Amino acid sequence: VTAIIVVIFMMISIIISDNNARPIQEIAKKVEALDTGNFSYTIAHTRSKELQQLNTALNNMGEKFTTALATINSEKNRLSTVLEQMADGALITSNLGNVEYINPAAVQLLETSQGEALGHTFAEVVRHHQIIDLWRKCQDTDEQQGALIETRGERGRFIQVIITPFEELDQHGYLLILQDLTALRRLETIRRDFISNISHDLRTPISSMRLMTETLQNGAV
Repeated sequence: VTAIIVVIFMMISIIISDNNARPIQEIAKKVEALDTGNFSYTIAHTRSKELQQLNTALNNMGEKFTTALATINSEKNRLSTVLEQMADGALITSNLGNVEYINPAAVQLLETSQGEALGHTFAEVVRHHQIIDLWRKCQDTDEQQGALIETRGERGRFIQVIITPFEELDQHGYLLILQDLTALRRLETIRRDFISNISHDLRTPISSMRLMTETLQNGAV
């Protein structure tokens, strides 16, 4: 009889232990899932009040993480769309000078490609000493720098360069905005030449009229 009672108690203990261990194992799986980024894992209901409270807290935390992650991804996609479609060039480098991002407008302005730019040094991508010096100045002073730079060659351009330092996750980086002002400078040159030509064309007849008027005032018929 004693042996039978001992066996029964052992079976009851095993059942109780298994019932208590199962939700703990599920909680462990939930924590592992959260660590890998899976926030949709839901823990089933348990009889233990304390474990159920812990389950509810973990489930709520998973739902909040899922909502926050969806919001972050939405904002990231929106920002990526803006950068990809904007007319100005955008380029991001690390503190060491490696290119981490470049949009299509910057690829066109710098006459490079995504493959040739990403992961390479800033000097290799830009290949213009004035822009490189401006980046180094921004790195040394940790202040925004800007300049209008004229590039030489067959496709000479006037590029407005603005370099802004930023800090993200305790790491420094630099954002470069490249604005192509070539067309605007050409329009300014045309306007300046037009005004100069008009002034010259008007100056000649006015001078002639002045001489004629002075001649008439001196008594000439």
